[in-house]
Amino acid sequence: MINGIPNYKNNCIEENTLLEIKGIQSKHNQVSVVYKETRIKNCRLFISRLVGFVHIAPVISMTKILRPNDLVMTIEELDVLNEVHMEQSGKIEAVYVEENQFVMYGTPLLLIRCLDSS
Repeated sequence: MINGIPNYKNNCIEENTLLEIKGIQSKHNQVSVVYKETRIKNCRLFISRLVGFVHIAPVISMTKILRPNDLVMTIEELDVLNEVHMEQSGKIEAVYVEENQFVMYGTPLLLIRCLDSS
């Protein structure tokens, strides 16, 4: 459990994701995020586009509503910290990685419940 959020690892990932993968555009020095729409209403599975070590932001919790541009995590790649920010309002439903975990391309990171219709 990380900051009160259950770490579900790979439970329900495969059976709840749809086939299409969409990208969210990057801004400034923020990392662009790839996500999969899921069969779970208003939820998106965020997927890593980088290879590196994950550092989860300390403000992440199950009860907190995150707004656009809130820092969710950083991915350290070749000693460069790449920030992952929220692109729209949402709530974190599950975290699939742990602090300092090494991730590859396509590794599931977070399950986000979107609060607006973007």
